[in-house]
Amino acid sequence: MYINEDNDPHTVRRDIQRLVALPFIPTDEVEAVFDAIVDAMDDRVLAFADHLENTYIRGHRALRRRRQVPPRFPIHKWNVYEQAVANEHRTTSVVEGYHSKFQKLIVVHHANIWKFLDEVREEHDFHKILEVVRRGHTKVKQPVNAKYERAQRRIHRLATSYEEYKDRNEMLTAVELK
Repeated sequence: MYINEDNDPHTVRRDIQRLVALPFIPTDEVEAVFDAIVDAMDDRVLAFADHLENTYIRGHRALRRRRQVPPRFPIHKWNVYEQAVANEHRTTSVVEGYHSKFQKLIVVHHANIWKFLDEVREEHDFHKILEVVRRGHTKVKQPVNAKYERAQRRIHRLATSYEEYKDRNEMLTAVELK
């Protein structure tokens, strides 16, 4: 269903891509854009949209004696619109990547302080970064994979062009990642 071989303009893939773009919409407009996406959505994606609504958007509605339950992950926790517009990191992947690289270097899971210090002294990249930080630079740019840089540019373009699409009342076009 996700791969559209019939060139059907109304595809499951397009609907899921629209839903995946929601974190790049301003926080106060996520619900309205979500509703617009669901209104134009293929029926085959409605169960997935229900899950997203209950878990990330509105939570479970009150039903008879059951009270309303807020979403497990409220919008302000997962929305990255401001970071995307400011072209900032949206995740801790940079830190996780460094820890992974350092873990492979040390080879020991729980190294003592002496093993740690020996490995730090031998690590060439670490010395470069350490020198830059010692000189007073607070923002040290790590080398970035070209694939991630392209994705970052697309996300930045999506987030910064949202207002322009909104003014033309083309919000569904705005959330399509191109």
